[in-house]
Amino acid sequence: PPAGSKKALRKDDKIEIIKAVLQDDTLKRAFFALLPEPLRVALTALTWHEPRSLAALETLAGVTLADPHPIEPRRSFEPFIVRQPYEFICLLRKNDNHYYYYDVRKDSKDNIHAYLPLAMRKVFKGIIPPPPDYELRPMDEPPPATRRYLAVDALRDLKAAAEFIEQGHAKYTKSEKISKVSVRKFREVIRGEEFFGSKHSGGSDQDLVRTQMLLGIVSFAGNALRQSLCNATSADPLKELLPKLSPAFLEEELLWHINHSRDAGMYNRHVVARLTRFAAEIPTGKWVSAQNMLNYFKYRDEIPSVFASTANAWMESSFQGYGYQTPYAYYMRLFSQLGEPLIKGYAFLLATLGMAEIAYTPPEEGQVTPFIGLAAVRLTPLGEFVVGKRKTLDIEVASVLRSEVLLDSNRLMASCRNLDAMTELALKQFLERITQSRFRMTHTSLLGGCSSREALEERIALFRRVIAAEPPPIWEQFFTQTLNRIAPLQRDGELLVFKLDTDEETRRLFSTDPVLRKHCLKVEGYRIAVRHQDIKTVCKQLEKAGCLCPPATLLETLEKAPSH
Repeated sequence: PPAGSKKALRKDDKIEIIKAVLQDDTLKRAFFALLPEPLRVALTALTWHEPRSLAALETLAGVTLADPHPIEPRRSFEPFIVRQPYEFICLLRKNDNHYYYYDVRKDSKDNIHAYLPLAMRKVFKGIIPPPPDYELRPMDEPPPATRRYLAVDALRDLKAAAEFIEQGHAKYTKSEKISKVSVRKFREVIRGEEFFGSKHSGGSDQDLVRTQMLLGIVSFAGNALRQSLCNATSADPLKELLPKLSPAFLEEELLWHINHSRDAGMYNRHVVARLTRFAAEIPTGKWVSAQNMLNYFKYRDEIPSVFASTANAWMESSFQGYGYQTPYAYYMRLFSQLGEPLIKGYAFLLATLGMAEIAYTPPEEGQVTPFIGLAAVRLTPLGEFVVGKRKTLDIEVASVLRSEVLLDSNRLMASCRNLDAMTELALKQFLERITQSRFRMTHTSLLGGCSSREALEERIALFRRVIAAEPPPIWEQFFTQTLNRIAPLQRDGELLVFKLDTDEETRRLFSTDPVLRKHCLKVEGYRIAVRHQDIKTVCKQLEKAGCLCPPATLLETLEKAPSH
């Protein structure tokens, strides 16, 4: 209305004025500074923190923010009306079913949510300073009463995992997961400490979490990177390891409570890079609490998710109005089911690879994943190198422990003292066990189920790599002999095989006629073999003996006959 007019502003006019103020950075800061102190306290709390009860917010602000509705209860009844100076604040009942927004009882302020719509929270985040946990804060020590885990020989374990898979010991289920039998075999190879012992695991699946994750990561790495790991003399190949991980792998290994049956298009291909960038923000050499890590994402209204349809996108598109549930309440539900397990699980994944040291409490019954007990994390020098916080890393890469195998020069026998798990697996892959330390090679053990010459050549090459690069001559002769025995039966394209008629005179003819005896070879079971170029000669001789046998008909019948 014009200046000096007593006409009240319409609601639409008020909205336009507020929009104009809040869209201008200078005006909104001046506007916020002019608000009553209790309202600024309330807005600060609702902007950066979770929704709270109306009663708790009034206690924090030190004033009454809303009054009971003066009218008796009715359908769509608002039990409290926000006082005029505080009308930015929205109210909603705490219970989940808000469709029937009606209750004959008088609600207490403890049962009412006070919150800000998402758009308002974004506006005020631009002018209200964030809480301390907005950034990652360093700690010298993790919380007390927690268990600490640091993988000392992680590089050696990774090399062992690569070697284990390259030797063909990793078997997969129909759902393309590494079998439990393979995981337990690999456990015998590395014998490193697990995150959760059987005392705390509550189930066998948690007994081998690190071992299974280690095998899974290296399996996802691909052939080229596994070869690099097998031959690694530095930590450089590990820089390629994290980018190889897929969202589907993170879901399978870290989100145990999620149904793992999704299409590739549903996944967020940027999630690994986002988590790695987050890890790079951990202060060098310092611990960061798990709660600080969660708040880092919460204060940014972000949910790191393996799925392409992220919680942030859903909130933007669906919460334009107030609806029946506060946006933050639904955000927190998604965060607790998707974000928190992924953030904490990723810390365990880094610990699996020796890139982080973690502090945690053992899992309890009913928790969505065993990783929820994470209390704190700090990067190791290896982790800092992999995420790019340091350019070089002087680290000794230990070799996988292997016992010496002795090959007999006169017999196809092998022996090994102080047999370790990896060497035992390698020997049993090519040889038959005779005693605890002695093995014997046979044609069957060398073939190992190969179905082609190429497969056998690859198997012999693997033997040279994992058993002996230059075996004694008797072994080389055996390899050559076995290669020469591939496909001993070969089809002779020149000979055609026919079955003789049951007529006795005809059969006798093939035994007495000199022309037929010259051009036909006897085969078991009243059969003869004839060279292709002799077919016409044989047929002509049979016609002379009174047998009707046109060559064209004979060849046509042969072509139509089923092959065996």
